[in-house]
Amino acid sequence: MLDMTLEQGQQVFLKALSGNNFSTESIRAYNADITQFVEFLKSVRVDWNNPRKIQRLDIIAFMDRLAGLRRSGTTRARKLASIRHFLKFLKENDIIAGNPAETITRVRIPVIPATQSGAKLPPNPKEACHPIRTKAAPHRCPIGAQRRLG
Repeated sequence: MLDMTLEQGQQVFLKALSGNNFSTESIRAYNADITQFVEFLKSVRVDWNNPRKIQRLDIIAFMDRLAGLRRSGTTRARKLASIRHFLKFLKENDIIAGNPAETITRVRIPVIPATQSGAKLPPNPKEACHPIRTKAAPHRCPIGAQRRLG
C-alpha cells in the first residue's frame, strides 16, 4: 500500500481526472466537493489527513452537515458521487484498503410522474409554475412564483 496523505491523494486524483479528459468545470467541481469534505474532516478528526482512517460514519456525518446547512438533495448527491469517485480512485491505486463510501445509499430526489401527480399541466410547462415536480415539468419556479394548477 502506498503511503500518501489525503491532500496528496486529492492532487493525484485531480491530475488523473485531467489525464482522462474531464472538463475543466468537472475538475473544478470535484476539487470543490472534495476540498469541502476534507475541511469537514479537519473540523472533526485529529487524523484527518490519513486516507486510511476515513470511515463510513465520517461520510454520513458530512452528508448530515450538508443537510443541516439546507443543501439540496441534488447538491448532496453530487458531493457524495465526488467522494465515492475519489475514494474509489484511492482504493484502485492501493492507497486505501476499501472504499467506505460504497455502501452509502444515494440521496434520493423524488420525481412524481405527471400521470400519477394529478396535476393538469399546461401545454407549455414553463407558462405556469406549480409546486409538484414531475417528469413532464422538471423546471424550477422562482421563489414566490409557485401556484396551484386546477
